[in-house]
Amino acid sequence: MTATEARVVKMLRTYLQDSKLKNVLTGKMENIDEELLFFIRLAIDDYNLTPPPITVVNIETYPSMSLLIHGAIIQLFLSNGILQTRNQLSYQDGGGALQLYEKGPQYINNATVFAQLYEQKKNQFKTMINIAGGWGTITPINDYNLLMFPYDDE
Repeated sequence: MTATEARVVKMLRTYLQDSKLKNVLTGKMENIDEELLFFIRLAIDDYNLTPPPITVVNIETYPSMSLLIHGAIIQLFLSNGILQTRNQLSYQDGGGALQLYEKGPQYINNATVFAQLYEQKKNQFKTMINIAGGWGTITPINDYNLLMFPYDDE
């Protein structure tokens, strides 16, 4: 994992509030770093495949940190929702009931809510970049991103 990938994974985990301390029921993180990086890469791929075709970006050149984080969260909710649904178990015995992995619908609902906001912002953002490319840019996107998100470990 590159330094930039590690920094974005840390930012994603911070946004999710996914830590051993905050996950009081399990006492562990819900997703490992490699899974979070995979979700980030899926969000980058989604951006690159969405029209209008502009410059292909990667984690180093992605033009908006908030779009990247939100896109990765959608992928995380979908993936974790699939896991929850696949492993759902309801058990009743006498007067007691037990449910495991019952949060699948909540994850999918969260993905849907995030996706609506994300798709609108992404399309508006790409349209803005496309128009700016025809008329000239006002602020370099990468400079804006560094000013807004100077998240650094040091």
